[in-house]
Amino acid sequence: MKTIFAASFLCEVNTFSPISTTEQDFKTCYYRDNGQYLSGNGEHYYAQPLKTFEALTQQAGWHYIESLATGACPGGRLTQSTYETFRDKILADLANAQGVDGVILYLHGAMVADHCDDCEGDILSRIRRIVGNEVFIGVELDPHTHLTQAMVDNANVLISMKEYPHTDYHERAAELFDLMQGYFNHSIKPVMSVLDCHMIDLYPTLIEPMKSVNAKMRHWEETQADVLSISLIHGFPWGDVADLGTKVLVITNDKPEVGEQIAEQLAIHLQSLKGKISPKAYDVNAALIEAMAMDTNQPVVLADTADNTGVGALGDSTFILQAVFEREITNVALSPLYDPEAVKVLKLAGVGQKVDIHLGGKGPYSGKPLYLAQAEVISIVPNLMVYLGEAKISCGEAVAVRCQGVDIVINNKRWQSSSIECFSNMGIDPRRKKILIVKSSHHFRGSFQTISEHILTVNTPGTANLNFTQLAYRNIKRSVNPIR
Repeated sequence: MKTIFAASFLCEVNTFSPISTTEQDFKTCYYRDNGQYLSGNGEHYYAQPLKTFEALTQQAGWHYIESLATGACPGGRLTQSTYETFRDKILADLANAQGVDGVILYLHGAMVADHCDDCEGDILSRIRRIVGNEVFIGVELDPHTHLTQAMVDNANVLISMKEYPHTDYHERAAELFDLMQGYFNHSIKPVMSVLDCHMIDLYPTLIEPMKSVNAKMRHWEETQADVLSISLIHGFPWGDVADLGTKVLVITNDKPEVGEQIAEQLAIHLQSLKGKISPKAYDVNAALIEAMAMDTNQPVVLADTADNTGVGALGDSTFILQAVFEREITNVALSPLYDPEAVKVLKLAGVGQKVDIHLGGKGPYSGKPLYLAQAEVISIVPNLMVYLGEAKISCGEAVAVRCQGVDIVINNKRWQSSSIECFSNMGIDPRRKKILIVKSSHHFRGSFQTISEHILTVNTPGTANLNFTQLAYRNIKRSVNPIR
């Protein structure tokens, strides 16, 4: 009987963010220790691959040991003590496990601590020293990974999710498990080939051209006998570390020359798509003019990407809302705006009451607080739940207010607008609005495309600014278009 050790430890770190990520951020978002929940639930995004690992291990008749499973909403660098506490918990559990045959992990790939720019590489190298060279080590990664040599050197298999929005976590977990089984029965000898594309971009896979790129990758996997897996490592543009950038990772059955050839073909194809990959980005005024000019029965969705908590922003910027009120645009809704203090005040006031209040604008890149006179409290929800694929995620306590024809959902737990439930679960019908404002880059698309084909990306000032050339990178020493 094989013994499989599993753990997850995830946080996507925006090194330009002023928000330090602490131990409490993990415990508030999702934390499960040795199968016991402190917070969150088994449906959370950060738990999904572990559910697959456990089910497949049991199906194989093997012994499953689960250590720490935790994740925090993207933010700034982890405090060093937070990183070392969780890292060392996983390492101690592994050292105490008896006769481990395989280690399978769910890691982000863009976790950065105060004194460690390559947390995943550090974790994997320490695990390898504990288990030795014969034990299988496999990792499922978020595609927004900084793929480092330390990660490649200390794992047998690295696989990233293909989809952005990230909805294929179960499929990739099953793929990783299958490769581990092949390694155990000696039917395969996985070898990883990596090629640096020397570029950075956002790669939404629900739309072209990335939809076809993903199809090409799957076609190669299905038709090339020696190809076991292909991952496009998107990279995370807001992480100022040496290995930032897009890379191609191909796993073959002991055919590195085949992997290198396919990686080169895919990299050349991606480079030919420069300038065509990400949707057009509008400034605030241009986006509102475009939205108001559209003659449609569907809502127009404005994506406030630079204030997306999913890439480490605070989630409380007011730039678009200020412009909406200045232009006296009505039948508009935004969800959610992060402001815990406002939630407390509005909750005390109660549904039906009218309140004068300042909202948002508390961060250094968030604009000015938005003043609302006589905003009516229209709903209060103790635990606003949204979805990412089938994963269920809490946005915390939430209050919706209405002022001058604009509905605003305010919450006390940072999470992005990943599904239409950020409106509908607050009693706001998103289908009946002229304009919907979401704080997300691409994760919202899978859900919001079911109600509208009119989606505009808006580039506001903020921690997650889409103009990468305006960010003060200091640690990238090689050419990475368009940064340098």
